Amino acid sequence: MRWLATNEGFIQGLTSIEDEPTKLASYQMIHLRDSSKFRIREKARGVGFSFICAAEALAKAHLRNTYTQHGHK
Repeated sequence: MRWLATNEGFIQGLTSIEDEPTKLASYQMIHLRDSSKFRIREKARGVGFSFICAAEALAKAHLRNTYTQHGHK
């Protein structure tokens, strides 16, 4: 169950879209695994990038005691 304590595990294991389990695309998982302070991506419109940013914030808020919407304490 350690996978559930990761951002991608939380998102894929505990969320759904239109009553179907959330399935992340490979580029979304790469983005979640990137722990750089700043992340720059070249992307197209309408590919779910806003979704993964919001889902990442949700996962962090649930998984980390020190995470807030304004950043780390």
